[in-house]
Amino acid sequence: MPVRYDFGRIYALLLGPHPSQRVGSDGWFQTLCPFHEEKNPSFSYNLEHGGFKCHGCNTSGTVTDFVGMIKIPNWVAHDDQKKEARDLIREILGHKRPGPRKGTPSTKRPKGEAKRNRSTPLPNNDEVRHWAQALFQVDHADRLNLLVDKRRWSEDTIHDLGIGWDRSMGRYTLPVTMGGQLFNVRRYLPGAAIAKMKGVQGHNTAALYPESCLEKSTIYLCEGEPDMIAARSLGMNAATLCCGAETVPEAQLERLQGKRVVILYDADKPGRSGASKVAICLAQWTGFVKIVDLGGLLCDDGKDLTDFLLQGGQPVELKRAIDMQPWPDAAPIKRDEVFEPGLEAAIEARYRGSTLRVRASVIGKTYSPYIVPVRVKMECSSAGTKPECGVCRIMNNKGEHWELDTMDAGVLRLIRSPDGAVLKALDALIGAGCPRWRGEGESVIEEESLHELILGEDLDLIGDPDTLINAGLVQRAAYVLGGDWALNQAYYFEGTTVADPNSQEARHLFSKGAPVRHDIDCFDLTDEIRADLALFRVVDGLAGSVENASDNGGARAPASPEPQEAPLEGSDGDPAIAALADL
Repeated sequence: MPVRYDFGRIYALLLGPHPSQRVGSDGWFQTLCPFHEEKNPSFSYNLEHGGFKCHGCNTSGTVTDFVGMIKIPNWVAHDDQKKEARDLIREILGHKRPGPRKGTPSTKRPKGEAKRNRSTPLPNNDEVRHWAQALFQVDHADRLNLLVDKRRWSEDTIHDLGIGWDRSMGRYTLPVTMGGQLFNVRRYLPGAAIAKMKGVQGHNTAALYPESCLEKSTIYLCEGEPDMIAARSLGMNAATLCCGAETVPEAQLERLQGKRVVILYDADKPGRSGASKVAICLAQWTGFVKIVDLGGLLCDDGKDLTDFLLQGGQPVELKRAIDMQPWPDAAPIKRDEVFEPGLEAAIEARYRGSTLRVRASVIGKTYSPYIVPVRVKMECSSAGTKPECGVCRIMNNKGEHWELDTMDAGVLRLIRSPDGAVLKALDALIGAGCPRWRGEGESVIEEESLHELILGEDLDLIGDPDTLINAGLVQRAAYVLGGDWALNQAYYFEGTTVADPNSQEARHLFSKGAPVRHDIDCFDLTDEIRADLALFRVVDGLAGSVENASDNGGARAPASPEPQEAPLEGSDGDPAIAALADL
């Protein structure tokens, strides 16, 4: 005999508080569809047999299908998924799972045996690209327009993030990468009563999304993916953690070390609580964290950044609210405090972002330097014509000059890249909301050489022979702005340590360097010293050597040889005895 469930309770619990209206006398009720966004109810479900049908998106099935589509990612209705859906129905209704019949073997897992792996394989890259292309096809124009009009996502941002449309599941796809590899695919259904955002089963670990946010020094951390994409559409360097509001993924937050983080969580109780927890956790890695409460910008029925934009909020208002919230006074990384570690220690993570003064010798360099822009004129005739203009640095600083910050790891994106990638990296460094400003003629007004050097320990600092041998193994890649650097010369370099955004390897970025002056370089032949040396009649020769050394940048120039008499018998060539003989 088939099991009969309380269908009304199942639908009421999963559909949420939306009112349902009875339609006819055969057990059908109608409400808003949980599988697509709509204003007029088109979703019908039956309390007699449990079936459902949406007249808007043509989705239909049994009550088991309904629970599976709501609760189980990648629902395709195979036998294992149906069994899992029936178990979920029992949990929803509070029923105990039926045990085995008498005389049948138990299916209970033996103690200590590992749980069954329920992870679903990730889609391949071809599928992800197919979904991204499908969203921009003519037959899905309404899907794209919904994101632009109802979620305030720009087409450029949708394209940059590879967002697509999976027709088989009726959801938008958001590919999440980590370390350049596909990590998860978040599937989004705007307006769904529950499970608006679902990931691939077994791959829903928190992740910083998108990773490209690490290229800039300031990051706007949003509670969810929709708000993050809306913020990026305004030109903000936004990111999210792909987890619940009150979840604090320390491993992902640690990646924000040394960054300036603006937290823009929802203006509700979970959002405010989660923002506070995230800020406390971030304090161990960066001192630049501030929480901006959106409540003051929203009408009564709004709670997040998307609501703010849909209510007619302007980017300028958002920027004003962010600027009004001050940064904390104290910060663990102080650029005005100079550290002087050795070359070997200077690469450690604790010095990342700090100002360093490092003594090292140049033991190698590339044949020719890179050319990078160091001064740019910020002008744009299109200012004020797009929503992102409100948060664009070019518009807010029109007519001023931007100067390269050699403490920013983004400098390394300006080298070893084609012109298109360099221009995009320059947009990120400057804080441009879009690339339209580049059409203003000669925007770059000053360039400089960026030298790639290989540094080693200054051997003059090392006295122990064993240490001297091992010191040759310590080599560091460094990039230095401007200057003329001689091989086998020791310098005092000033700059910082950064993670190369292309490889995450530690690199030194130095803005200047001064040659190390040794004792011989500082030697001054005074009258008193001349008098002491007069006894040995070597003053004239020594003076010539010192003067020649000064003229040659510290290198000794041999004095002209003078004819000398043979040493005294028994002197064994001692110059002091030879000098006494002349007296």
